[in-house]
Amino acid sequence: MKKQTVLLLAAVVALPLVLRPAIASEIWIFAILGLGLNLLLGYTGLLSFGQATFFGFGGLRGGVAAQALRHQCLLALGAGVFVGAASAAIVGYLCVQRSGLYFIMLTFALNQLFYFVAYQ
Repeated sequence: MKKQTVLLLAAVVALPLVLRPAIASEIWIFAILGLGLNLLLGYTGLLSFGQATFFGFGGLRGGVAAQALRHQCLLALGAGVFVGAASAAIVGYLCVQRSGLYFIMLTFALNQLFYFVAYQ
């Protein structure tokens, strides 16, 4: 491995030792969100407004599962990841067939749809 990769992995592992674990996990979560945005916008050139929806779905399901499965944290985490990935796959299947402005409009419309469904 490269020296930079080893240093980065060491910093990620040592993060909870330097900061409070709650802050370290927030940093990890938002770093993963940023990596997903970089993958979609940076490599494919597609702008998606739906990432917050998948992030919210996964977080909500993970929180509900953590409350129901009190001592099985990894199972609750897996449930959150699965629900977020499944919702992204469904919306992605509908939106990837379009390109350019139509892709942006579809992701924005589906994001608003999920927002209104969540608050009704």
